[in-house]
Amino acid sequence: SATGATNIIVKTAPAATNLAAGIYTSLLTFTNRTARGKFTVPVSLTVRRPLEVSPTNGFTANGAMGGPFAPNSRSFELRNQTFQSLNWSLINTCKWLNVAFTNGTLGASADTEVNVSLAALAATLTNGVYRATIIVTNPGSPVIRLPFTLAIGQNLVLNGGFETKNFTNWNTSGNFVYCTVTNGL
Repeated sequence: SATGATNIIVKTAPAATNLAAGIYTSLLTFTNRTARGKFTVPVSLTVRRPLEVSPTNGFTANGAMGGPFAPNSRSFELRNQTFQSLNWSLINTCKWLNVAFTNGTLGASADTEVNVSLAALAATLTNGVYRATIIVTNPGSPVIRLPFTLAIGQNLVLNGGFETKNFTNWNTSGNFVYCTVTNGL
């Protein structure tokens, strides 16, 4: 050009659509062959999943057979990271979990809250550890798996009798001016 300036347009390659979520950095180096000079420009590309889910894990509920169980629910935020609407769905094949909504459409940069809770069926299950995974999908994102556990009738802590307040096999020692240890209470 007459001013000696040239506009350069840098575009991402088609292969960039296959990148996993993350931040990618590189350097672009321009060389002036006439003046034998170089100019380097740092560039970065941030790749986000179109659909983000937070938190990324379910819950572990504990309790005696018949309940109650704690915790018994958790809310999840589904966030559209794009500038266009997207469809999402939750796949729940577990009978002891309830999902408030199983699908929907999020507008550009919108979010919604979905609650997952224990179903009444949980109170009818026998002692054991039950596991389930709820799957969150949308056409443009990798599958997101939310793990859930229900532990019924399981000892939470095995700590030499402390969990049952039985100190029979323990010797007490130390300064008891400000505290007392009572066996079995």
